[in-house]
Amino acid sequence: MVSKTYIQISLYGIAIWVAFSVDDNVFNGFEYIALVSLVCLLIGLIVYKRKSPSKVFLEGEEHRPFLRRQVPFTYAASGVILAGVTALYGVVGEPFEIIGYVEQKRQSRGKGGITHVLDIKHELYGVIRSRTSEKLWLSQSTGSPLLLKIQRNFFGQHVIVSVKALDSK
Repeated sequence: MVSKTYIQISLYGIAIWVAFSVDDNVFNGFEYIALVSLVCLLIGLIVYKRKSPSKVFLEGEEHRPFLRRQVPFTYAASGVILAGVTALYGVVGEPFEIIGYVEQKRQSRGKGGITHVLDIKHELYGVIRSRTSEKLWLSQSTGSPLLLKIQRNFFGQHVIVSVKALDSK
């Protein structure tokens, strides 16, 4: 049988992966994920019921309901996963195109190698931090226009479907 600790670690790992995916593909995705995690953490703090050491010692069984046994971080991770997957894949309507501008470009070095990141800004939709290919990253400079194909999701946010470079001439 799989240990509860392994399940929680897996849940937290999946939540982190979904959070990074939302940050890469949804306008203002970082703020959205931060808000969802805080709200779910507060819900977890309200719902969670500490176990009574005397009851566990005397009776030897757990009498708390399943949802009241979960730690608040489990609520936060579950909320991030549900809201993130819905934000990424719960798209409605037809995709449309807008022009965004590169606000900043940077490289991030990690164990997996170098990641190329473009901060793309649009006046109406906000900022998105998007990981891109090295070829696209090298061809862009600050202020360069990009053609973004986007689509709305259930929450009214905008999800990037594709990014193409435009000639700045």
